[in-house]
Amino acid sequence: MGWMLLMLMALPGVVAKRQDQPLPVSAWVGAWRGGDDSLIITREGKGVRVVGTAVWHGWGDNTHEGAFDGAGPVGSRQIELHDKDDSSCVLVLYRVGDELWAEDPGQGICGGVNVTFSGRYQRK
Repeated sequence: MGWMLLMLMALPGVVAKRQDQPLPVSAWVGAWRGGDDSLIITREGKGVRVVGTAVWHGWGDNTHEGAFDGAGPVGSRQIELHDKDDSSCVLVLYRVGDELWAEDPGQGICGGVNVTFSGRYQRK
């Protein structure tokens, strides 16, 4: 269980009481945005495919970009995916209410220096 989910569980009323109840694939599918970062989740077989981009903005016009493309099964309220081209690039997704939370444990592995997919995403 990631640090982000633990943080969310500490907030009263944020995480559903029945964590053991799996969410249908349709609950994950869609276009999600978190600031300049985006995740597109589509159905693939009994699971999902996630394609995403993330941007880090540095000083001035200095930016680093990262990308993710991975597929996997849907867990109860969490999905852990590995990028198809780089298995060290891992993305863990959590559904909390109407939001999608992402955790990129290896910050910088899924793209340039300082790039991370971690954060809160809302359906577009």
